[in-house]
Order: sequence, then C-alpha cells, then structure tokens
Amino acid sequence: EVVGQYIQLPRIAGDFANYLELYGKYQRMYHVEDILQGRWQAVTVSELRAAPFDEKLAVMGLVLSRLSDGAKKVRREDELTGALHARLKAFRDALPAQPPRQVLEQLIEGQQAALQMARDAGQLSQDARWLAMKEIGLLQDYRSRLVEGDVPDSGALEAVKCWFAGQVEGRAALARETAAMFDNAFAFLEEKFALGQELENRGINVYYTRTTDVFQTPFEKAQIANETNADAFLSIHRNSGVNPGEYSGVESLVYKKEGLALEMAENINGALGLVGFDEIGVFEEPGIIVLRKTKMPAVLAEIGFINNDEDNRLLNENFDDVIGALADAVQGTLEPEVYPAGRGGFFQVQVGSFADRKEAAAAVKKVSGEGFPAMLDTKDQRYRVLVGRYQELDNAVLMERVLRKHGYTTRIIG
Repeated sequence: EVVGQYIQLPRIAGDFANYLELYGKYQRMYHVEDILQGRWQAVTVSELRAAPFDEKLAVMGLVLSRLSDGAKKVRREDELTGALHARLKAFRDALPAQPPRQVLEQLIEGQQAALQMARDAGQLSQDARWLAMKEIGLLQDYRSRLVEGDVPDSGALEAVKCWFAGQVEGRAALARETAAMFDNAFAFLEEKFALGQELENRGINVYYTRTTDVFQTPFEKAQIANETNADAFLSIHRNSGVNPGEYSGVESLVYKKEGLALEMAENINGALGLVGFDEIGVFEEPGIIVLRKTKMPAVLAEIGFINNDEDNRLLNENFDDVIGALADAVQGTLEPEVYPAGRGGFFQVQVGSFADRKEAAAAVKKVSGEGFPAMLDTKDQRYRVLVGRYQELDNAVLMERVLRKHGYTTRIIG
C-alpha cells in the first residue's frame, strides 16, 4: 500500500517515484499474484533466472512481503477469534439473569473503556487498536442483529453462536488461502532455484512429486515417491515462527536419527551453515507423513525462517550458493567418494564453494574458528574453502572424517 503524501525534497521525491515505477514494473512483469495463486508460466521462471541480481532481489521482496502480509492477517484473525470467544463466554454466563441486549451493551462499554484507558496511557499499539476496534464492531453487530431481527431472549444465545461460527469459518478460510499461497510460493521458488536441474547436471536422477499446480496430500506425495524406487526423498520447506524474528536458522527433520537420512540431514545443515545460516540441528519427527510413509530414507529440510529478516537476506543474496550447498549435500550423501590422484603432490579437503568472495571469506573464518587449518582458493570463478594440505591421501581422509563429524559436507581434491 502507498500512503498519499506530499514529498517536498526533490531528490527524495525522485527516488520514491523511481521505486514506485520499478515496483509496478516487477508486479506486472512477474505476475506476483499469479505466483501466489499457483498460476505462473514457465516463461516467468526463465525470465527471473536470467534477470539481474537486483531484479531477482526485488521480485523476491515482493513475494515475501505479500506472504508476510497474509501471515499477519491470519495472526490477527486468530487473536480476534480468541478474544471474541472469551467475550461470548461471558455473554453466555450472564444469561438468563440479564437480558441479552443489555449484556452485549455492557461488554461493548467495557471494551470501549479499556480501549480509552490504553490510549490515554500511551500503551495502545497499532495491532492492539485494530483488535479492540474489530471486537467492539462485531459485538455491536451482534447487538444490532438481535434488535433488527426481533430475536427473542430465549433464542439470543443460539443466534449469537451461529454468527460467531461464521467468524470462525471465515478465519479458517483465510488460513487455508494463506497456506495455499505459501505452498505456491515454495513451489515457485523450488522451480526458480532449479535444485533438481543442478542435481541432474551432476548425474543424479531426480523425480518430482509434482511439476504443475495440483494439490497433493502428504500421503499422495509419499506414494509417488515410493513408486520411483529412488534412493532418497528430500522435501524442501521454509520455517516460520510465531513471532517475527524470534527464531532463525536451518533444521532438518527425519523419521529416525540413523543411517542415510541422518547423514543427508547433517550434510544439508552443515552445507547451509557455511552459507551463513545458523544450524539448529537434526530432529526426529515420526509423525510427519512424508517421513513415515516413504520407503526410502527421507529428509524434510527447513531452509531458514520466512519471518526472519536475516534468514530472508541470506536466501535472497545467496541463491546460487544455497543451491550449490544443497546439491553438494545430496551428492556427497548419495555418491561414493572417488578420491583424485594427488595434484602437485598433495591433497586437500573442500568444505565449501561460493560465488561471492565475502561469503567465502566468512566461511573460512568460521571453519578456522573451530580449529581447522582453512584457506581460500579460487578456481573457475568460484571461491573454495579448503582445509589442510596433505602429501598422504590417508591423512586427508582422516581430516575429512573429522570435518564430517562437525557437520561439514566435504570432498577431497588433489
């Protein structure tokens, strides 16, 4: 939303006008609302892949902003439904000792007094004001309906229950709509990120549970996965906390912490940790259908929190590194390591590869801070984080095992 106002400084006015023009352009070009409704075209994905970095960042900002707004609306409706339910319990308890219209009037006056008190004390936030005004408005609406419908006192409670049920269903419908927006955005990001394409480029066959906008239950996803006879199942999500900014980082969920699933989960967390995400850990979640019903080892990876600004920044600014890290983790888990012949008479252990030198330098600092002899190397326009320099392959293998125990995804280079 844009709030109309006079901007008196010419430079600020010009910057604002340019931003607004770009905002409209990206909305029209990439059809953000269509993305959230699951109706994007293949050309949209290809255009965004080929777009300049700042354009990618702007479009992702639009998508994330729209999702954030949707989540805020659901949270507000949750709070409103809970607060209204508490008022209606008081309404029920006061009957039949008092006339229903009188009870509603008392509840309205009580909420109005509390609102004024908070306002006078300077303790009224924007969200609290919205909640109080909506609650008062609905109570007033219920009172008006009782009067205008000439509802007898004996039927007032059932009538109010019916109207409140409509509020509950409206909240549920908004939650379903917002959940679908999140699912569509994640599906678009998966296609945009092209993790599957990156893995296929490395010689790994990839099967998808869906490639179009069709709804699937978790049982259907598991069934499709089982029909492929694949070696592993990977589901990529983004996390969300109750309060914005409360939590951050990556975590991976498995049915049981053992075997290939645990190894892949640890590799994913470690690889994304090098990109800059906090590593929360690997957790058993046997109740999740896609983990419980798949025949092959399965991992559900939560790639940062969508309502954490720092996690969003890391994802927005490091698209390619995130894809490379995920691909490294999957490939390192599924493929047996083939050790190279020593180049120049020594071996090293690679624990990360980055497009951005600053991010690579931060990873070197992180690895070095854990006591490993890390260094920065450049090859094929990529910045590699390498550990050690060994004349004997056996020594490099030993270092690799130690690094993997610390959560790093590794490969030995010669």
